[in-house]
Amino acid sequence: MQNRGKKAVEELKTLILDTMKSIPQCGRDGDGVSYRDIQNSAGLNLDLPAQDGWLTWSVLASLAQENKIEALRRGRHLYWRIV
Repeated sequence: MQNRGKKAVEELKTLILDTMKSIPQCGRDGDGVSYRDIQNSAGLNLDLPAQDGWLTWSVLASLAQENKIEALRRGRHLYWRIV
C-alpha cells in the first residue's frame, strides 16, 4: 500500500506542476496565483466546506520544500509560482 500512496502523491505533484506550467502567472517572472486558482484549474476541488484546499495546499507545500515552486507572500495571502 505504501508504494501506491507514494505513486499517488507523485502523480498529484506532477498534476500540480503541469497545471502551473499552463498558467502564465505561475512562470518564473509571474506574480503567482492562489492555491484556489491552481486547485480549480487542476480539477482538485473536493467540495468540502471547511477543508477544501488542504490537499492542494499540502502538495504545493511539498513542492516548495523540494524547491520546485515558491510562495510569494502578499499581505496574508500566498501566491505560488514555479522556481
